[in-house]
Amino acid sequence: ESGKEPDGWNKGDWTADVLGLALSGGRLYVPVFYDDKLFVVDTTSGKILDTVNMTSPRGVTSFNGKVYLLSNKTLVPVDADGNPGAAIISSGLDDPSGVTTDAVGNFYISDGGASQQVKVFTPDGKPVREIGMKGGRPRSGAYDPKGMIDPRGLCVTPDGKVWVMSANWDFEELSVWDKEGNRTQTFFCT
Repeated sequence: ESGKEPDGWNKGDWTADVLGLALSGGRLYVPVFYDDKLFVVDTTSGKILDTVNMTSPRGVTSFNGKVYLLSNKTLVPVDADGNPGAAIISSGLDDPSGVTTDAVGNFYISDGGASQQVKVFTPDGKPVREIGMKGGRPRSGAYDPKGMIDPRGLCVTPDGKVWVMSANWDFEELSVWDKEGNRTQTFFCT
């Protein structure tokens, strides 16, 4: 599985493998990828309220008082204690890492692997569209602004722009995409 290191690597170092944070109802939801756990933390006391075993927990988001978590290649709702419900999205993802929502509750998921795109789904999990060209841009050679490489963290602005952080090993890239799926800005980080 892409991005998964050998057993024991980074285990127990949950400050190094947190792949997202979500806040809801005075609780912070913290997926810890290499430890296969979701921590639920009280935001007032800092106390860990619950620890839930999850398969490959990744991005997490909240919308309208509900929390949603990427677990392996699925998107599941989780209750206040972090327990997963039935999958909302169970197919169509290759190697997801980040998830967010827009103002109406559509899910935007950064999907690495063979896809290298952001995939958009309705609140009930139906695919809507893809942002960026399938397969992404090449790791070396001519730069193609229509593609992404290693998309990770993302957010959607109130006007519908999608900001995507790519975690390429050579350099990091922050790209901005409009509602039609066109790249409008790029920022390179070194």
